[in-house]
Amino acid sequence: MIVSCSWGEGVPKQERKTAVYIIADMLSGDIKIGVSVNPENRCKQVSKLYAVGTVCVVSVCWFNSKEDAHKHERSFHRMYRSRRSDERGGREWFSLTSHEIEAFISAMKSYEAKRHEERGRYQNQGRGTKESVIS
Repeated sequence: MIVSCSWGEGVPKQERKTAVYIIADMLSGDIKIGVSVNPENRCKQVSKLYAVGTVCVVSVCWFNSKEDAHKHERSFHRMYRSRRSDERGGREWFSLTSHEIEAFISAMKSYEAKRHEERGRYQNQGRGTKESVIS
């Protein structure tokens, strides 16, 4: 299982509006896909609210708006609907393979890279840079 805690390193604080996260139950291996403005605190809540073992954040992706984060969360819930965890119940817990987890992380990294690229273009507009001329 891939485990990396990233509470927003490398993401400017002003861009940390709402995050889509995946949390792993280290006992069962099940994954929770959710949205939070404070994923670190949400991880602690999940430990107390659900019948799970130790939980760890696998990945966090920050979004500029709550609506955008919820849109992506719903998309992943639909994508993995057939992989919902019977043991955990509900609609946010999934039994995913390492490959599916890697695909999720890759999709989130692609989104972040695209957003950073767009932000760079926006910041460079009107400054006479080569990038702003091409855009």
